[in-house]
Parts: sequence; structure tokens; C-alpha cells
Amino acid sequence: MKKVLLSIMVLLAVGKSYAQPAQKIEFVGADTLTNADTVVRTLTLSTTLNGIVLQPVITRVSGTAAGKVVLSQSLDNVNFIPTDSITLTNIATNTAFFTKSQPTALYYRLTFISSGTTVLWPQLWYLPRKEK
Repeated sequence: MKKVLLSIMVLLAVGKSYAQPAQKIEFVGADTLTNADTVVRTLTLSTTLNGIVLQPVITRVSGTAAGKVVLSQSLDNVNFIPTDSITLTNIATNTAFFTKSQPTALYYRLTFISSGTTVLWPQLWYLPRKEK
């Protein structure tokens, strides 16, 4: 009987555990990149993170997609240092992963830059990796 109850408890515990969900930074209609345009998003993190995964997603609405996304990080939310970037190509959706591990910065800034004659819709997903 003890084994049966223990087995049921283990199955319930495993059934209720799940992976940490990714979070989305909200953009509004005014954040659409039109022609030569720039949209900036800053993300503030806690100091107890093991790392973070950032995924910018840029969807082409019309025109020829061109430009780039630049990831910068800072400890004081004033002096940002660019660390990574991706170049946008003329496909329907441009995306990439930016992975940062400890020590993580407190502030991350993503700058979405478009060029040419285009309309692009930016999105930003992130997954903070918390300490166990």
C-alpha cells in the first residue's frame, strides 16, 4: 500500500511540474518599423538570474526587409555596450537567439533598426533562467 501511495504522489508531482514559460514584451501599433525607423525596448532583470535567452522576432508586413537588431547591456541603465546583433534579410520572418549566462547584466536594450522601404512588425520574447 505504501508503494502504491508513493507512486501516485510521484506521478502527481511530475504531472504538475512544467518548464518555465517564455515571456513577451508588448509592442503597440506605433512600434511598427516603417522605412528608415528605430524602436528601442529595455528589459530590467533581477540580480538572481543564472542567465537569459532573448528572441527578437521581426515579421515583414510589406516592402523589402532590411536593417538589424542590436543587443546592448548595462549595469547602470545609462551606459549601454552593444554585445550582439543580427542583420535582417528579405524573408517573411527574421529571428535569432541571444543567450547570456552568468554574470548577467541588470539591463538589456534591444534596438530594432529598419532601412529602405519596408514595414516590419517587431516582437521580443525572453526566458529568464532563475537560480535553483
